[in-house]
Amino acid sequence: MRQLSELRCLCVHGENQSGKASEFKLLVYVPGRNDVTPLVSDTFTVVTTRSKGAVKADIPTVTDPVKVLEGIGDQALVTLAELQDRLEYDLPDHLKAVTQVGQLLDLMKLLEAQPALSSEMRCKKLFKPVDLQRAATHAATAVHPDYRPRVWWAPESLVQQQQQQQWGVLFHCRLGAVQLDQPLAAVHR
Repeated sequence: MRQLSELRCLCVHGENQSGKASEFKLLVYVPGRNDVTPLVSDTFTVVTTRSKGAVKADIPTVTDPVKVLEGIGDQALVTLAELQDRLEYDLPDHLKAVTQVGQLLDLMKLLEAQPALSSEMRCKKLFKPVDLQRAATHAATAVHPDYRPRVWWAPESLVQQQQQQQWGVLFHCRLGAVQLDQPLAAVHR
């Protein structure tokens, strides 16, 4: 029996040729068997290589480049990279060139706190307001990368039976996901 995760779409016709992501459902049925109820999958998106670049990360990290955010196009990237050069307002050093999601979050906080900066950016029309709002909303979902190792300890009951120190295994962690196939060390306490 095959799992749905093993299925691959080899050819898509029709509406997807425009290079846009399209939503589909799978229908599974047994021909000639009326006693078996057909199943319909949940909706899923098929993305062609032509539209792959248009898909943005659902949840960015604060260290990701700003280009991963919704609403940030090529012109906005250039503007953010040269932000201090385009403004009379004296920005903090870390915001003179905004290249990471976390910096954009800091810029949005500064815009709320400094009406003069917000007004200058609106007057100079550096960004389309709707695009900047989309980027800010997407950036607000950003998470901090978590690379701290994790330890799994032997159960207390096992330690008490053997009257020894408690042993555990230390694992690598990437973006909060424990890499169980990459133990770092055996540890005890």
